[in-house]
Amino acid sequence: LIEKIKAGELPDSDNPEKKDTGITSEVESSDGMKIQKTTFPDGSVIQSTIDLTNAKIKEEHVITPNDVSGGYASGGTGYRTFTNATVREETSFVKARFFADYTLVQGGYSYISDAYDPYIDIIGGYSSGENLVVDQPKQTDSRPARATLTFTWVKINGYFSSTYKLFLYVHNSSASSQLQTY
Repeated sequence: LIEKIKAGELPDSDNPEKKDTGITSEVESSDGMKIQKTTFPDGSVIQSTIDLTNAKIKEEHVITPNDVSGGYASGGTGYRTFTNATVREETSFVKARFFADYTLVQGGYSYISDAYDPYIDIIGGYSSGENLVVDQPKQTDSRPARATLTFTWVKINGYFSSTYKLFLYVHNSSASSQLQTY
């Protein structure tokens, strides 16, 4: 890996052409930390984390009325709201994170209410064009709710630049993150 970097080559973890060559494992700790680690053939790593250790979690049960003749409500559904959850991804050279507020709805459509405070740390270059948006606020039948942090890593010596997208996906009763390179 060191020889590859010295030669000015991208590590597999940051190379869009190698994005499907890694082996992924996932661990969830008892304190709410979900960590997904992908190790690539050259030894480089992407570590994906959704950190709920500092999140404020509000659990409630709410009765959702169905549109039934006569105005009767039936059924019930639960939800969990997460405030200030950390979405974080790390490669050999790039660390990116943002905070998000989202709600997991059991038996309904989960949603993201806010994404904020992006932070990007790059070794051997700098980031440009940072943009954080909640581009799919509510889950649908075919798509999860999604927040996206987009930025470009520009290497100092000018050999290359790569565009990154850090995604938060919220669907059904879970949240996950993913870092993509383009």
